[in-house]
Parts: sequence; C-alpha cells; structure tokens
Amino acid sequence: MTIVHTIHHTNDVSWWQRVLPVLGFGATDRPGTWAGSGLLTIRQAGAADQDGATELEVLVPDPAATLAAAGNVARTTGPAVQATDGTTITVSSAVDDLRTPTLASGQRQVAVMPIWYSPDPQQPLEVLSALGLAPRLASDAGSWRDFTADGGGQVAWHGSPSVALELSLEHSGDLDALVPALAEVGASATVVDEAYNRTLLIDAPHGAKLWVNGTQRDLYGYTRADQD
Repeated sequence: MTIVHTIHHTNDVSWWQRVLPVLGFGATDRPGTWAGSGLLTIRQAGAADQDGATELEVLVPDPAATLAAAGNVARTTGPAVQATDGTTITVSSAVDDLRTPTLASGQRQVAVMPIWYSPDPQQPLEVLSALGLAPRLASDAGSWRDFTADGGGQVAWHGSPSVALELSLEHSGDLDALVPALAEVGASATVVDEAYNRTLLIDAPHGAKLWVNGTQRDLYGYTRADQD
C-alpha cells in the first residue's frame, strides 16, 4: 500500500487547524498530521523563507525496494529520490500504527494532491511510476499528468518553465458550500470555472492561493488511463 504524505510549512499553524476540518480532513494521533485521502502534515516554519514551502513524502511497504526501482530513473541519496531538476521526494515506511479517526460518510472526499512543476515530464513521470503511483489523467496538450496512490493521495505533474512543488487538494464534494463554511472560520475563498473543471481558491496565509480542484468528470481534452 502506497500513501502520499505532504508536509507544508507555515507561519500560521492555527489557520490550517481551522480550515482543514472544514475541507474534510480528520486529525490523527500524530500532532500536526491530518488524514483525508492521503496525509497532510502542517509544520511551523523554521524561517521566514520557509513559509509556504511544501515537501513530498511517499510511504511504501518496502522502502529499500522502492528506492532501488527509483534509482533506475533518478539519483537516490539515503531515503530520498532527487530528480535532475532538483525536486526531492522522501521515501519512508508505511505508517502501520497511525491511528486515523473514523471519518463521517463522505469525509474522505478530500485528497492531498501536491503538484510538481517542471519543464520536462519524462523524468517526473518515470519517478512517480517507480514510486508505485498509478497514472490517472493526462491532458491531450501534454501539460498535465496526475497519479494516484492505492493507499490514498495523489500527485500531479504540471508543465512549467520553472521548477516548484506546491500543495494543492482535490475535492469531490460541493465546492460552493465550502465558501460560507470557510468564511465562518476566517478564511476567504471563491469558486472559479476553469476550462477543465471548477476550482476553489482559498487565500492562504503565505500570500498565495490554496487550489482545491473539483474532481474532474468532464474528460474533454483529457485521457483517463484507468479506463483504457
């Protein structure tokens, strides 16, 4: 079982503590770690330039075997895989003793979906496959690919001139209903219509938007790998 674990650094931990339950995450027995589909850990930023930084960890049953597979397509150092664009992904053992709450029906409709931005898709796609993630959606234009983990969570690659790793989420519920619920906990948000779907944009503490993509059902311009 493979699980996507995203670590996000912030100067305003309390904001995330208020917002994540509204989005459908449940607290776990590990301080700062929240569960939906996949895991999200919120950490106090250690420095000003760390505010808003995101790290990616993949939890797997056999880290040594997974690192060996990833070593065929990228450089590995200790427990980490490092792509030539500088992106680093940590590989750790799946957390067997992590006690997550019994979530209400439909609460797992929120999934972590960090986005890996880079100019060239070849190595990112090879790395994500080697880490045990399965391809799901691909844009016909070639600028978007996303992958799912069988134990929860997703990772997307997005074509971009610059390299970055950004926290985003996917939500299968009513995005419009989340706007007033978020306002009640002091978070400003709007829903916008994208070409591919609707997206909830939340004003995050680090000055950027937290993108919460609605689950894509209109496949015009996209191919779904698990339906081939």
